[in-house]
Amino acid sequence: MISVDRVSKSYGSGETAVRALDDVSLTVGRGEIFGVVGQSGAGKCTLIRTVNSLERPDSGSVTVDGRDVTSLTGSGLRSARHNIGMIFQHLNLLSSRTVQANVELSLEITGVGRAARRSQALEIRSRMSRRTRRTSSSPRSRTPACRRRSMTRTPRL
Repeated sequence: MISVDRVSKSYGSGETAVRALDDVSLTVGRGEIFGVVGQSGAGKCTLIRTVNSLERPDSGSVTVDGRDVTSLTGSGLRSARHNIGMIFQHLNLLSSRTVQANVELSLEITGVGRAARRSQALEIRSRMSRRTRRTSSSPRSRTPACRRRSMTRTPRL
């Protein structure tokens, strides 16, 4: 499902360059749950951002569901990203929108009609509400909307 092969990524140049990823390789199979852990600044976000091509590696390749996402551009890249769900570290919710509207946002951007957006978002909210009852009040109030929004497109990853 995901193959990261000898990926390296640096920021800056010369003596001040920071090497965020250094020859990283890993494989995550279909249905496998994989965690990325490490200290602040260790390159966790950079690694995840290379998987969905929000960051381009300096070298190496990333294959998702059989497609080399490092070589994709334009509509091919947009199409691949529709199959990659991402829950960002920061909430990325729009304060001018309701919870429902935030959940519907990714569907709205991809051109799904209002009735279909509303129906799918309500179904996901119902499913996620059952899963988050055991969390503390702070995560319960913030993370479900973010999770729901990443799941509205039913991505393969």
